[in-house]
Amino acid sequence: VVLNLKKLQVLTSLMKAVRALLLNEHIHIEPYLHQLMPPVITCIVGKKLSAKQTEDHWSLRDNAASIISLVCSKFSDSYTNLKPRISKTLLHAFLDTSKPLSTHYGGIVGLSALGPHTVQVLVLPNVSAYMKM
Repeated sequence: VVLNLKKLQVLTSLMKAVRALLLNEHIHIEPYLHQLMPPVITCIVGKKLSAKQTEDHWSLRDNAASIISLVCSKFSDSYTNLKPRISKTLLHAFLDTSKPLSTHYGGIVGLSALGPHTVQVLVLPNVSAYMKM
């Protein structure tokens, strides 16, 4: 992912491949989650994910957030700290004033993909602080 951060089409294809791996019942993907999660999170909160500002990197962020939701729904029972760790990373991206709007968007989209309870507990209490930034 790092070598292709500005190649939107490559990143989009990578997220499609990750989703296909996660949905394939014949592949035991669980031992490889620790290798899959960083690129997916990068596709959510990365500062710049396309060569041109006019390219639709927003859809890539939305798609990667839905993958995070899928991972949490499939593996949260096995890894009880999975959702809290992801939530912490996404919340930090949302609230870090040094990050660009695209990263803030990714943080919000990622947190909202984790469900209404996550939004209620982590996003809504921080909206007023965010608006003052």
